[in-house]
Amino acid sequence: MTWNRVSIYNMGMVTKSFVLAGRASFILANPSGESVTVKISQSREKRDAQGNVKPAMHWVTLRHNNDPWDWVGSLIISQGTIKPNYGSSVNPRILSIANWALDCVWKGLTMPSGYRLEHTGRCGRCGKMLRDAKSIESGFGPECIRYV
Repeated sequence: MTWNRVSIYNMGMVTKSFVLAGRASFILANPSGESVTVKISQSREKRDAQGNVKPAMHWVTLRHNNDPWDWVGSLIISQGTIKPNYGSSVNPRILSIANWALDCVWKGLTMPSGYRLEHTGRCGRCGKMLRDAKSIESGFGPECIRYV
């Protein structure tokens, strides 16, 4: 199995707004059937002791094929890359694959022939199962699409 950077892509349903919506989960699969599942959850804004707003964080967990989930770190929104947590035990190759997929999303590129990047059938904002065709296509449920 190889994960090559290719300049001709076919993206589909995963967009930057989907990734940043709050409870995004998506799968990147290669032609040989190997997959990496990415979950990105947004924390709530908090205030420090002086009342200053601390921005929300986007936390990232990864799963390779059917291996256990591994909390990796946080998403650097300006770059569309994952900043690993100190001491994270995630396989560097899997982290590189997830960053490659996010790079494609941030740049608006599409996947190479045979590769798939698609959401997991759950709303990117609330995480509920998507049931109708329009919601499945957009990655957001009928209520959440109004807030994106």
